[in-house]
Amino acid sequence: MANIPTPGLLRSIEGLDDSDLELKIRTAGVVVDRSETGSSIVLRSDSSCLIVDCTIPMTDDSLSNYLPRLTDRLIVLGYLRPSTIEETRRHKSFECKYSLEALILKQTPGLNLVAWEESLIVD
Repeated sequence: MANIPTPGLLRSIEGLDDSDLELKIRTAGVVVDRSETGSSIVLRSDSSCLIVDCTIPMTDDSLSNYLPRLTDRLIVLGYLRPSTIEETRRHKSFECKYSLEALILKQTPGLNLVAWEESLIVD
């Protein structure tokens, strides 16, 4: 299992393997790619990228039916799963083996990602 602190940080997600599937992760990043069909985005923090699947229903207090724009800063909570062939083909400029199935997306325009990551207490 990868060494992912709680909450997980994208910059800490290295060495993921299939034993990490279904792991719940909260992370933040900048949208650097999105699908033309409006179903997924790629979130980036430091040098790591994850595909974030936004197709599931969102809760009332989240951004329902909202697909973030490029450069939007987000906090995301979701479950790790393998990226599908379609997702990796759609976002082929990124080598993403894993995706985050989003439960909550929260837009945070003024979020300083480095400060946010450094403020987290990691056990």
